[in-house]
Amino acid sequence: FDWGMYQGYLYKSAFHWSQSNLDSVIASMKNALKFAQKLKDDGKISTCYVRLAMAQSNLGNYDEAKRLTYKALEIAKRSNDWEGLYYSYYRLGNTYYYENDFENALANYLKVDSIFQHHERKEPALAASLANIGQIYMELHNFAKAKDYFLRSKEQYRLMDRAEGVMYIGFNMGKLEFNKGNYQNSIDSLIPVLDYYSNTGNINEVSDISGWIGAS
Repeated sequence: FDWGMYQGYLYKSAFHWSQSNLDSVIASMKNALKFAQKLKDDGKISTCYVRLAMAQSNLGNYDEAKRLTYKALEIAKRSNDWEGLYYSYYRLGNTYYYENDFENALANYLKVDSIFQHHERKEPALAASLANIGQIYMELHNFAKAKDYFLRSKEQYRLMDRAEGVMYIGFNMGKLEFNKGNYQNSIDSLIPVLDYYSNTGNINEVSDISGWIGAS
C-alpha cells in the first residue's frame, strides 16, 4: 500500500519536526520519497524534496538544501504546479537569506510575489516573503520600498487573522523608523508590539523589543 506508506512516513517526519529531531526528519522523508517515486506522483515527490531541504537548511547545510529545492522546482515547472513553484521559490529565498545572499534571496521572494499576482489566495508563504523582501530592502537602506513591502505583508497577515504576523511587521516597522532616525515613530510602533508579547509571555521578544525602545 504505497500511498499509505508515503502518508505514514510523512506523518512520522512531522512528529520528528515537532520534536526538533532533524536527523529523524531526514530519515523519514527519504523513506517517504521512495514511496512517492513508486507512486510516480510529482506533487508528492516535490513535497519530499522541499521538506528534506527545510531540514538540511535548519542544520546549516545550505548547499544541500538548495540542491534539493532546485530538484523540487524542476518538478514543479515540469508539471505546471504553481503551488509547488511558489513554495520552492519561497524555500530558496529563505536559504539564500540565511546565507546573507540578499541578491538571490530577493530574486526568489519576488518570484513568489509575482506568482500570487495571478492567483488570489492568502498564504503564509506570501506574507513571509513580502516581510523578508522588506527586511532586505531595509538592509540595503531602501526605506521606501521596505515600508511598502512591510505594509503589504501586514495586510496579508491581517486578512489571515494572524495577530502574531501583524505584530511581527509592527516590530519591523519600528526598526525601520529607527534606521531612518525617526525615534519617536519607532517607539510608537514598538509599544503595541511590546504589549502584545508581554501578554503572551514571550520573554525573548519582550527583551528584544525593550532593547529597541531603549535605544530609541
